Amino acid sequence: MQKTTEELLGLRALLDNVGAHIFTKDLQGRYTYVNRLCAEMWQLAPEQCVGRFDNELFDAESTRKLRENDLKVITSGIAQENEESNVIKATGATRIYLVVKAPIRNEAGDIIGICGVATDITERKRLEVALAQQSNLLNTVLHNIEANIYLKDHEGRYVYVNPRVANLLKLPTSEIIGRTDVELLPGNIGAEYYSNDQKVFETGTKMTMEEPFIDKDGNTRYYWSTKMPLQLPGQPEMLIGFSTDVTEQRALRMELERRANTDALTGIYNRLFFYQVAEQEFLRSRRYGTSMSLLIIDIDHFKSINDTYGHHAGDVVLQAMARHCQRSVRDCDTLARVGGEEFAVLMPETTQADALIMAARLCSSFEGLLMAMEPKDISVTISAGISEFRASDTNLQSIFTRADRALYKAKRLGRNQVCVDE
Repeated sequence: MQKTTEELLGLRALLDNVGAHIFTKDLQGRYTYVNRLCAEMWQLAPEQCVGRFDNELFDAESTRKLRENDLKVITSGIAQENEESNVIKATGATRIYLVVKAPIRNEAGDIIGICGVATDITERKRLEVALAQQSNLLNTVLHNIEANIYLKDHEGRYVYVNPRVANLLKLPTSEIIGRTDVELLPGNIGAEYYSNDQKVFETGTKMTMEEPFIDKDGNTRYYWSTKMPLQLPGQPEMLIGFSTDVTEQRALRMELERRANTDALTGIYNRLFFYQVAEQEFLRSRRYGTSMSLLIIDIDHFKSINDTYGHHAGDVVLQAMARHCQRSVRDCDTLARVGGEEFAVLMPETTQADALIMAARLCSSFEGLLMAMEPKDISVTISAGISEFRASDTNLQSIFTRADRALYKAKRLGRNQVCVDE
């Protein structure tokens, strides 16, 4: 008897500390046993709970649903698992439980009641709802933001892409995940993306860059990409990227740069850009001792053209002059309009002797050249001065001064010729 009592006390202690609500009921729905957690929930002593019905402990709607679930167990004779949301009368609180109920049978096998184990999942459900809301919010942002968003692993394989990436690649998401840019993109674009990604992993820092993209129709677009390493709990390091289409902005920037560097009338480089390039070449020549020559060109008697035919005619002559010179200089040379009727050609890695040959050929090419004009065609000649970089030069202006001096020498000697600075 004592042993049985000890076993019962041990069993009761176990049920009181198991961390779940445990109870038994008879066929009418009266509680015949509750553990400590059940009693605390109702703010009663365990012995005060025995003999009570659910309607004394829960609100009406909770009581109705509890009874429905109890009857399913009693009528089917099979254990049932349900999620139950109950409003507790003692506190007015709503708690959610995952409940397993099973029939209790006597020795004859007849059902005489039910037993139940209820686990409080209220907090878990709250977190699930909050997580679902956050997930919905995140998906809404990712699906509607005007940026390509993606995750890649260390091998460059896509782990996630938002719909904009799938739309850009014209592939379903399932055919993108697990593949690399090298597999998905034409030419060297994929390899360039992979190289940029690896720099992010190697440095462990956020990086930004402009990346080209060639679509399936062969059109090139440009994206401004921000990439950074991402470490998720329990996951290997990944890369998260955000790429925004900047094709139009890039075209606008290039057009603004072109306008800033271009002479509006002739379409060739302007004075400001020419001086920037010349300064860079001057510094390179000083550092490495390479040759560099400068050619200054002036249209002979240009003022008389304006006075005789008008400024429009003068503009036409300047435009024709620029086109003719552009066809005559090398690709590595820089041609610019640096004054009213004055042009300049910068010739890197070119000696004064070689520059003289090119300039003389250019000067003679104007002889017999007619420029279409109303009421009659106009012919022009040019004078030019050449100067070469010297090791003693400390600034760029020294070369320009010598070239100007050579130009004025050519004019004094009768124009339509090329002179060099001695």
